[in-house]
Amino acid sequence: LSNQAAACIIVYMQQESGFDPHAVQGGGSADEPPDSCLNAADGSNAYGLCQWTGSRLRAMNDFAKSQGKSAGDIEVQLAFMKQEAGDTWNSVSNAGTAE
Repeated sequence: LSNQAAACIIVYMQQESGFDPHAVQGGGSADEPPDSCLNAADGSNAYGLCQWTGSRLRAMNDFAKSQGKSAGDIEVQLAFMKQEAGDTWNSVSNAGTAE
């Protein structure tokens, strides 16, 4: 992962959640995603470091459960972020500076 790509990811997480893996959109905090977030449509009631919503939040929650861990676990969220990026991860990791 390039320094530039890592910096972008860090700034995004700071802006979205203040680096709180338990952050609930609107200023709350919860160890697990609340039902109000899990049952919401895409784009509303976000949870976690990257403020996942809707189907992406449900996928992250399922990912955590498949590992027997909490969705609020920072390591689970980071692993899910990498998995979610899939094939595009290599593009991000090889990104250079903006010209």
